[in-house]
Amino acid sequence: MEIKERINLLNEVASKINHDINGQFVQGEIQKLELIEELLKDTDYKVTVIGLCYLYSKKPIIEMEGSVIVISSHIDTHKHITRPFSEIREEKKLCGTYDNSITNAAVLTLMLENRLPDNVVIAFTGNEEYGMKGAKDLCKYLRDSKTCANVIVTDVTFRGYEGKNTFSLENSCNSGMWTRQVKEVMNKSDFKWKLEMNYEDDETCVYGSNGFECFSFCIPTKGEMHDNSGLKTRVSSYNKYIEALCLAVSANAIGY
Repeated sequence: MEIKERINLLNEVASKINHDINGQFVQGEIQKLELIEELLKDTDYKVTVIGLCYLYSKKPIIEMEGSVIVISSHIDTHKHITRPFSEIREEKKLCGTYDNSITNAAVLTLMLENRLPDNVVIAFTGNEEYGMKGAKDLCKYLRDSKTCANVIVTDVTFRGYEGKNTFSLENSCNSGMWTRQVKEVMNKSDFKWKLEMNYEDDETCVYGSNGFECFSFCIPTKGEMHDNSGLKTRVSSYNKYIEALCLAVSANAIGY
């Protein structure tokens, strides 16, 4: 996609809501999930619904050989966001209700561009804001299917915006060879990034406590995460974040 097409997709995704209550998605209020299903219907991706997790992959996990990489991108909308939006403001600045629509759109971009390795599965999870049931549902599924998985959690962050970082790598849990490979390939890249060992309360808490090697891969933003005024980021930062995420999931296949 051209940058303009990527921004148009972001605007479309970020204008949708997705709500869950009492452990279930609310029918009529799952606009993002419905949009994603529509956009992916003519691709090789198939969906498996696991509680509050919509898991997309090109083939069933049980048929994958070796380690699987999971990209977990929470899709639920905070209850205080009632007017979701995305637009370009000022010069080359994006503004929108981006928690967590902006990384939903980044992941979806790579899926539509067919740039993710076949061992990558994408989990659009619910309930991150109020209990992380989507991540818990996925952990149970991975354990029950005896899947060896490493997890990248995509999210927004306030860290690194002023420094114009492309991303921050946060909340690393159960670090091993795979995490070291990702760090090494990023150190050899042209991306400006920062390692943050802050351990915020996000989905890595769930994956880490269940024994999975994981970290958060966050896009730097500025503003308000959980209200209608939204967050700011740079057009260039968003485009680079997509490329950096693609590199991160491919790191173990590059040979580092």
